[in-house]
Amino acid sequence: WIVCRLYHNRWFMFCFMFYFASIFFLMRFDKMVNLGVVADRFIYLASLGLCLYLATRLEKFYSRSNRLKKMLIILGFILLIITLIYKTIQQQNVWKSSANLWGHVVKHEPTIAIAYNNRGFSYIEAEQWDLAFNDFKKAIEILPTYAYAYSNIGSLYFLKGQYDLAIQYFNTTLSYDPEHAKSHNILGLIYEKKGNLDLALKKFSQAIELEPNDYDFRFNRFRIYKNQGKFKLAVNDLNWLIQIYPDKFEPYLERGDLFINTNQLDLALSDYQHTLQLNPKSDQAYHNLGILFAIQGNIDLAIEHLTKAIQLNPQSAISYVNRAKILQKMGNIRQALDDAQKAQSLGESNLDSFLNELQTGLPVK
Repeated sequence: WIVCRLYHNRWFMFCFMFYFASIFFLMRFDKMVNLGVVADRFIYLASLGLCLYLATRLEKFYSRSNRLKKMLIILGFILLIITLIYKTIQQQNVWKSSANLWGHVVKHEPTIAIAYNNRGFSYIEAEQWDLAFNDFKKAIEILPTYAYAYSNIGSLYFLKGQYDLAIQYFNTTLSYDPEHAKSHNILGLIYEKKGNLDLALKKFSQAIELEPNDYDFRFNRFRIYKNQGKFKLAVNDLNWLIQIYPDKFEPYLERGDLFINTNQLDLALSDYQHTLQLNPKSDQAYHNLGILFAIQGNIDLAIEHLTKAIQLNPQSAISYVNRAKILQKMGNIRQALDDAQKAQSLGESNLDSFLNELQTGLPVK
């Protein structure tokens, strides 16, 4: 009987199957999933099936109704539209910002940890750190094993420079979620700042094992290899970044520096030129090219590129210093002295002896 009824009610079958097919891949049957917050956008498409079925039933009822019933149906429809418009206007305030949205969730569902965590994250973006801290703490009160909340508190302490407290919270995060790559990465940054490069290297490598394609994790590890003088391993990481992220200019710039350090000037020249193709306003690339041309003895090109670096970044004291040294070798003592004095005014230290040397070399009037 049921099969027969469904067969004759094809609109119902079509609408039901449309709804079911639309949400099928969002349905979870495993016990590990605990979704406290449902994203209503996932049912927008699926709800078309329900609306279509209701519309067909309403159309059939309307066609069989007398004039009075038709007027009541039209009036009811108008009231429904007005109600939906009113609710939409109200909902606009909820969606005004992330803080408003999650604040709305907290107001109506105060026992959902993810709502406090996400509102706290929006407070971090607004640099309202005290409010963020309170929300993360509340999330942990609700769910003491909530790894993300511990990680976010660790991030707050990291931003404040309170590294020991940050380490405690990130270690707690990893005790609940050993595969939280971000925690490994920020711990690496902390240990790098503390000067413990070996431990920093270990943490960056662990982060890469968990998320091999992350740009920041691998770039951070490259930096450790570079500081440790492990140029071959550093170049390997940069080669990987260039292969996976060919539109990023920083790996080319850094690899060029490593090639200069290993006296591979042609390869360095190629990387700096590629850097400028990707980022024509890279003052660092022009500066490094100036140094490279100076090493090769091409003084004119060296001056030209250092001047371009200064034009792009007038606050670059090191560019003034290096241009001053080249001008000194060219015999342009006055211009060299001007550059050195400018570098000193920008905060470059240890220039006293160089300035004295230039002043001594000035011609006597």
